[in-house]
Parts: sequence; structure tokens; C-alpha cells
Amino acid sequence: MVIIRPNSNVGEVLLDYALTDYRDFKIGSFIFDDNVQVLTEQGIDHLETSTSVASHVHYLKVLGFQDIGGNRYIKSLESQRIIDNDL
Repeated sequence: MVIIRPNSNVGEVLLDYALTDYRDFKIGSFIFDDNVQVLTEQGIDHLETSTSVASHVHYLKVLGFQDIGGNRYIKSLESQRIIDNDL
């Protein structure tokens, strides 16, 4: 389950939870990387969240979130456009 509250261009991740058997980064990657256009189409250009739990910090870093201090983490949702110059 993931809950993201949009606030201007920021998506605040309020909840990101998976059952123990599914904690293999696939769900987070599916939401935060593979389907990033769902967020960017809503005008969100980065995600923010906070935690002080070591295992959650590890998870966030694996998914590309950067530590900005004060137990806050941010992930840019830059476009991942592929351009084929041979077209």
C-alpha cells in the first residue's frame, strides 16, 4: 500500500508498506520508477518522505532517495525519456 499526498510539485509519501513476504524492492521500483509518469502527469517532480528506521532508510536509498538531513529523504522524478537519433 502506498499513499502519496500531492502538494504543488511535491509528492509526500505518507505510507509505503508491503507485507514481509513482498519486501524485495519490486513494488517500490514498480511505483517509483516503472510508473513514474503517473506521478509526473499530476505535476509532481519529486517525492519526499521521512523516517528514522534503519531498514526503511536502506530501502529508500536503494530506490534512489537522497538524504537531505533531519530524517528527510527526497527522490527526483526526472524524465527518463529515451531518444533514438536514428529515427
